[in-house]
Amino acid sequence: MHGLIEGLKTRYERSPTHHKLEISEITEIISLSRLPGMPEVASDLHSVHCQKLCDLLDPDSQSKGVPTSEALRAKCQKLEDPVDHSALQATFGTSDGELPTLQSFINDLRDSKHSCIQGPAFAPACKSVMEFLDRTEPAKIDANELHTVLSALWEEAEIRDFIRPFAVHLPALLFHPTCIIVCVEDALDHFPSGCDIQGLLWTAMKRLMKLSKGRSYILAVLARSLRKAVFAHPYAIKSLRGGLPFDDYILDFINNPASIGTEFLFEVVAADKLQQYLPHRTYASYYGMREWHAYAAVIDILHRIPNDPYVSSPETARNILDELELPWEDQKPPVAVKCPWKNTFQLQAMLLMSHYCVDDINVEIHLDYLTRALVVESWPRYRYLLEWAIARIYRRFPEFTQRILIELGNLEEYSPIHIASLMKIGLLVAPYETQDFAVEFITHLNSYSASPKVQIRHEANFAVPIVFDIAIEKGWKRITGNPAFVGMNAFIRRLDKFNASPWTIRTLKVDIEEDFTLTGIFQGRYLSIETPEPELVTHEDFEALERDDQSDGFNPPPARIALGNKIKPSFDVVTPAKTTPVPTTTTTEPTGQITLQTKAGIDLDNLHPPGGPPSMQNARPASVMLVASLIDNPTNLGGLSRISESFGLEALYIDDLKKVAHKDFKATSVRSEKHLAINELKEVGVPAFLLDAKSKGYEVVGIEQTDRSGILGTEDGKNDVVDEGMIRKEARSQDIGTLPKKCCLVLGSEKEGISAEVLAVIDRNVEIKTVGVTRSLNVQTAGGIALYEWWREWGNSKA
Repeated sequence: MHGLIEGLKTRYERSPTHHKLEISEITEIISLSRLPGMPEVASDLHSVHCQKLCDLLDPDSQSKGVPTSEALRAKCQKLEDPVDHSALQATFGTSDGELPTLQSFINDLRDSKHSCIQGPAFAPACKSVMEFLDRTEPAKIDANELHTVLSALWEEAEIRDFIRPFAVHLPALLFHPTCIIVCVEDALDHFPSGCDIQGLLWTAMKRLMKLSKGRSYILAVLARSLRKAVFAHPYAIKSLRGGLPFDDYILDFINNPASIGTEFLFEVVAADKLQQYLPHRTYASYYGMREWHAYAAVIDILHRIPNDPYVSSPETARNILDELELPWEDQKPPVAVKCPWKNTFQLQAMLLMSHYCVDDINVEIHLDYLTRALVVESWPRYRYLLEWAIARIYRRFPEFTQRILIELGNLEEYSPIHIASLMKIGLLVAPYETQDFAVEFITHLNSYSASPKVQIRHEANFAVPIVFDIAIEKGWKRITGNPAFVGMNAFIRRLDKFNASPWTIRTLKVDIEEDFTLTGIFQGRYLSIETPEPELVTHEDFEALERDDQSDGFNPPPARIALGNKIKPSFDVVTPAKTTPVPTTTTTEPTGQITLQTKAGIDLDNLHPPGGPPSMQNARPASVMLVASLIDNPTNLGGLSRISESFGLEALYIDDLKKVAHKDFKATSVRSEKHLAINELKEVGVPAFLLDAKSKGYEVVGIEQTDRSGILGTEDGKNDVVDEGMIRKEARSQDIGTLPKKCCLVLGSEKEGISAEVLAVIDRNVEIKTVGVTRSLNVQTAGGIALYEWWREWGNSKA
């Protein structure tokens, strides 16, 4: 309809004359304005569009006396009025015109049989009661009278099923600081009034919590009202005779964030359109604040909970932290990458609350909980926040950092992922530790840099240059003057893998002190890389909350965590200082060189190889042999048989020919073994076989991730200048990402990859570029991609 209106305007600008509508046509257009089931803003916008359309098509439509036309025009005229009914005059009051008392309100309820709070009168009534609460000392308010008034308003909203014009006014009234103070004081009184005002507020809080899940107009006003309620009285959050369920509310808000329904997202867009015609009709005028204001309020509760030793506020906060930690700590491996019950907000809240809920008594308990969660977690963003929380605890309690060094010394007792996590945590606390800690820590890193476990070795390799940089900055001569540390630092910095652009959470620079701000936690750069995640709340939302407090004259408890600076658009990452590049190795690696696997690394510098179908020229056999003797699984071997036959390989070598008869082999081979030469080659005989193949002109290529692997499908050749004593010569490096025409491809085992004995006789290795979180491919997939690439390179030539 908006498009029709704009189109008609353009048309009439060009040609003022136009066809007049018949009454039946006007009636048909007007009938559209009565379509049922539309949300509130969309319905109002629809009515405006219908009226605009009628006026454009027939400016004299009003004079034609269509009955429904008057109804539509009246509705559009009513839209000129304010949306907020609280701006209207209340229907009750005192005879002298002063602010009504609770008793006068009760009298009006009785005399009018509650008509004074019904329909459009509900919002003004709520506003009048709130004005009374703002101006009256809590000690002067009778709890019974307050209970009567609040109950009447609650029941009226309940009768109307908490529709928007009613529900948006309830939270600010029911959880007004004065109401909370009266409630708490009545509960603490040795001679209570006998009314159940606490029961009313408890019921209302539970019901509104549930309603806020699907009605966005309740979400923000409820959160902000409860925030003021929490800070209204030291005992407000204390569990007193059942108390108000503040801890339940916070846990539910964090664990089950409210989802904003599609109809409300549509309302946002509809409000923008309606505002073009009626500027006062904004989304906020209908539904109040957007959902991010609720997150700002809840987060503000979390870091301002009063730390009064005479009440249980700290205990409540600790209980909330414990409840958040338990599910993470109780996970049993293997843990799914993503689980429906887990979300980033939980870990952000845990990081924030651990700042003041962890003390000398429970520090080791929380360290154990968070560490157990970390060593089984695989999602990078979750691991990042867990590591930050643990490092923060160690920062606050440095006497416990010896745990890191002790556990690093017990390799046999912990899993590789545990050791890798310890190294990352040690790296985070190292800038704030002593030289003694750093020396022992880098000593462990030095030894772990040669670990046969890929994950351990890679984490150690990444950490060594960073610790060395810290040592240089702090002048720690016991590190910078140690030849072993200097040599390892220089070696790692020369590796191509550590000079690549580090666009990962693991390589993102974080300072556990300086970045520990509300902005850093909830708007940090870790949210924008590796599957970006939307921000729940921003720096500006916290500033808006503070401005509203100042405007209302509300003074919350002091903040425990600084707001911090706004996040800059660009970001820095940890990049080891670059040195002169080491020349790429030639095809056959010199004797004595050790090839290191790097499965845990993430390299996003290289692009995918260009696509295109392989040129299948019916050239059989291809000059390629596939060695799969290191593979045990019959299913994988069957798949490789199918792939090898499909690409016309010369032969496939496996460890045991009996596996060809296995049912799992046949399930994936689809009889390809009938058309392919499959030979037996025991694993122990692979090195000798490869040496013999090289003597026959084959070049041996491993499909493996190592520190010298080329990216499959890329041509990396370049001229490097090499010093050999007094002689300088120019060396042409091999295009190690390409496959040779006469090729012997070697695949590694499912778990360990290619063994060191086989790597020692391989001419060169290639790896397949990936961009996801998962760093390794199934051997069938890897073999298929490599053979596809061989045909892409050599398919047009005579095999």
